[in-house]
Amino acid sequence: MRKTAIAVAVLLVLASAASAADTIKLGGMYPLSGRAEALGRECKLGAEQAVAEINAKGGVLGKKFELLSADDKANVQES
Repeated sequence: MRKTAIAVAVLLVLASAASAADTIKLGGMYPLSGRAEALGRECKLGAEQAVAEINAKGGVLGKKFELLSADDKANVQES
C-alpha cells in the first residue's frame, strides 16, 4: 500500500510539472539509417507533418508539440 501511495504521489508531481510546460515533447524512434532507412524517413516526415498541423491550429489546450527524433538504425540493440 505504501509503495502505491508513493507511486501515485510521484505521478501527481510529474503530471503537475508537465502541465506547467509551454510545450509538450513527443519522442519518436525511426530507422533513419540502415536497411529500413526509406521507411523511417517517411514515418518521421508523417510525424513532423502531424505536429505542424496540430501546432498551426493552436496546439492542444493551448500547448504546442515538439517532436524529438532519434535514429534506431533498424537495430533492436539500438532501440
